[in-house]
Amino acid sequence: MKYKLTDQNDCTQGTCQWGENVTNTAKKGGPKLCTDTVIHYYDHPLLAVLLNPIHTNIKEPHLWEGKGRGIVHDGLKGGSKSFTTTKRIPLPTVTTNQRVRFGILITLEVYHDERFRVWAAGWLTGTDRSKSATDAATDATYSTYAAYAAYAAGVAAYAAGAAAPADASRAAYAAARAAAYAAADASRAASAKFNRRLIALAKRAIKEEA
Repeated sequence: MKYKLTDQNDCTQGTCQWGENVTNTAKKGGPKLCTDTVIHYYDHPLLAVLLNPIHTNIKEPHLWEGKGRGIVHDGLKGGSKSFTTTKRIPLPTVTTNQRVRFGILITLEVYHDERFRVWAAGWLTGTDRSKSATDAATDATYSTYAAYAAYAAGVAAYAAGAAAPADASRAAYAAARAAAYAAADASRAASAKFNRRLIALAKRAIKEEA
């Protein structure tokens, strides 16, 4: 099963209409993600919600189950030439701290700096989520995608500690960006393998931060 987000009118890109048992086909051309040559999808409802801030960033989206033959994948999302939405399903509720935990967990897969790992352990166990600890963890030189993932995870944690709605949005974006940087760093591995790991960590984040 695959999953697709739409706006509240069940459209994507403004005019592409979806609904029960509705099929749309991408434009001709070599398939490439982030273009109109493929129709995008996610492999799990949680990934749709967690990664929405860095992809379409749909406000209050609808979530659909669907089917289509995947032909391209970057570890975060996939693309098919033709896709059918079969039924609308409830959108998972994800808190800001669950998003932060997800960002930290996925960063730990690719970033092994000791200072970051100590901070991550403190945040994940709840023993130290202070601003000073977060500042120390994000004070690094960003020469690799993994290091950028660490920075994004730190920004997410910092923003999660604030009360304003804008900070919650910033935390959501940063946590998703951490996953994207981690995926880029893990490009040496098969995208499908990384995607399965991403789903497992998303489930873990939701459970542990419940």
